Amino acid sequence: MNARAVIIGGGIVGSALAYHLTVVHGWNNIVLIDQGDLPENPGSTSHAPGGVVANAHNKTLTDMAQYSADLYESLPNPKGPHHTFRRYGGIELTRTPERYEDMVRLNGEMAGWGYESRMLSPEETYEYLPFIDPKVITGSLFSPASGLVKGVQVVDGFLNLARATGGLDVHPNTAFRDVVVVDGRVVGVETAIGHIKTDTAVLAANIWSPALAHKLGAIPLMAFQHHYAITHPLKQWSDTDHEDPDLEAVYPLIRDLDAAMYYRRHWDALGIGSYHHVPQMVDPRDVGPDAMRPFTPEHFGDAWRLAREMVPMLRDSAPEFQKAYNGMFAFSADGMPILGESLQARGFWSANASWITHAAGVAKSVAEWMVEGETEWDMRQCHLHRFQEHVKSRQYIDVVTQKNYREVYDLIHPKQPITEPRNVRLSPYHAEHVAAEARFTAFAGFELPNWYESNAGLADELSERIPSRTGLGSQWWSPIMGAEHLAIRENAGLMDLTGLSIIEVSGPGASEIVGFLCSNETDVEIGKVVYTCWLTPGGGIKRDLTVTRLDSDRYWMFVGEGTLPQDLEWVRRHAPSSVTVNDISPAYTAVGIWGPHAHTVIERVMSEEDLKGFDFYTARWIEIAMTG
Repeated sequence: MNARAVIIGGGIVGSALAYHLTVVHGWNNIVLIDQGDLPENPGSTSHAPGGVVANAHNKTLTDMAQYSADLYESLPNPKGPHHTFRRYGGIELTRTPERYEDMVRLNGEMAGWGYESRMLSPEETYEYLPFIDPKVITGSLFSPASGLVKGVQVVDGFLNLARATGGLDVHPNTAFRDVVVVDGRVVGVETAIGHIKTDTAVLAANIWSPALAHKLGAIPLMAFQHHYAITHPLKQWSDTDHEDPDLEAVYPLIRDLDAAMYYRRHWDALGIGSYHHVPQMVDPRDVGPDAMRPFTPEHFGDAWRLAREMVPMLRDSAPEFQKAYNGMFAFSADGMPILGESLQARGFWSANASWITHAAGVAKSVAEWMVEGETEWDMRQCHLHRFQEHVKSRQYIDVVTQKNYREVYDLIHPKQPITEPRNVRLSPYHAEHVAAEARFTAFAGFELPNWYESNAGLADELSERIPSRTGLGSQWWSPIMGAEHLAIRENAGLMDLTGLSIIEVSGPGASEIVGFLCSNETDVEIGKVVYTCWLTPGGGIKRDLTVTRLDSDRYWMFVGEGTLPQDLEWVRRHAPSSVTVNDISPAYTAVGIWGPHAHTVIERVMSEEDLKGFDFYTARWIEIAMTG
């Protein structure tokens, strides 16, 4: 069997990808395999309660969610008791003033991105949700684009539309065995029904993917059990016709963020979803054939108490349910999808770490990447190769994904560093920072200073020149930062630049490939520094950087440690075999000195000969005076 591409996994992402490749981009001869039945398979899509939340503090996720909702709404509605998608809207309940303020910020972000939302008072919220207790809340955010989806029908709709083009061949109950890679490129896929010859494979198995990805590269995610329970019929809704899809949900999707819970109606019953329990992590290698686990009522006690607090009609009910289960969902190391093409096995793509909310947007992006070489939306935060090596370790993944589960609905300040794990990587100057009473943040695993408490006296001296802050802006901030800024602007300051990384490009053809990647001229004199950009295939800006020419065939590219893994992948993907591309950051450290008196400081530790002709945008090797 031959195929232009093989999609491994027929859940909502895999089926949406088949749709985008065939219907949107006109590809044919696509093969999709899944270990289970289709459209209802044993994965997360089939058991997911169906909430599509069209807002987030992250623009990429919001774009994906809004696009997904629009596409789901366009799918056919088969005859039966369920709508494929219904735009009921979504309501984010707030129990505290702090959460309300956070929703005000999200409402502003939505407006800035061109999407509709609005704040509601408790009384206005009650008009949308007449079964909650408005005295429990401080208000809410309403997003009209949100809604509820029937995952199985979405999968069926995507597969049917893709098959109608004649370009898709679907094989349910077909296990994936391996991807065949020769000389760093995909040449085939081994399955339970035999070998498929292809140069393109896409792994879209989500919670199973890490167990199948040894040739793709690391997919740092874990599966977590999530509680969902549907009450017995409630007398307040007893007149509901179960055959009428218009009466299945009626009300907006509800997220009770401060309780880490959500609700949706199921005709005459209420569905209750809860993250309000200890993380129940499952290694992808131990998931087995099904993403469902038995319900664990011992973990649901607090959730039931909070549900009764929010929904008065539950207060006379016992925690007994007509249906309850623990369904597994994927949690990645940083909470973002994991997308893109492998460098070590070219032609092998990842489309993982996605929920129903973002699935169609994920598929859209992967299809664009495959077909056009770039995407409409910025994939920097979703890139397969964005992870530093420590993030790929099993110990780190265990700790950080459990943290992500616990904090899934937590209030996270934009400047708040990761809570755990910490002290993963330390700067060579860490002891000096500690001695200076540094207040640290985490950057790419490094502990780096935000400010030094030892400079508190400086802040007192300059207090009249440092604007005060209140509310959100005063958090994860200190007036000491303002004082340190002023001191550098007017004198000089030394910075720890451990977060600056160096990609060395050397060998025959180095000048040509550096010039190809960069927008500005880099064929300059040895010792010159060039500030430039990398461009995308369509002429957009991928990133800015500085480039230093050290020899005729040797360059250093300075990028941020936060994006180093994907920047390194970008250079290696384009470099010819004659060129060597290495990350030499671990061999060096960096400090920077800035301010109008920086030169005066440098003169004390450099020789006159080294200083002579050391002009702006130049680089040279120098000797620093001994410190002893």
